[in-house]
Amino acid sequence: DQQDARRVISEKSLPWRHMLAGDWSSTDIPRRFGISRIPSYVLIDLEGRIAARDFTLDAVATKLQEGLKERFEAEKRDGQSGK
Repeated sequence: DQQDARRVISEKSLPWRHMLAGDWSSTDIPRRFGISRIPSYVLIDLEGRIAARDFTLDAVATKLQEGLKERFEAEKRDGQSGK
């Protein structure tokens, strides 16, 4: 239920955006994002594409760290080349 979900989000201090999809029978979110469990974690990149989809926070966190590292390295390269 949404109250329980909000409580867990608050208690765990999860700092990113959350979506509570509501009743699964009235939304296409699970189908669109390939979600079959609750909770599910989906990392969406800056272009709106799914960057990671997994059932563990650790896997999504790892993918996020990899993406941030790649972006930092690309920005550093571009800055050094004058772009």
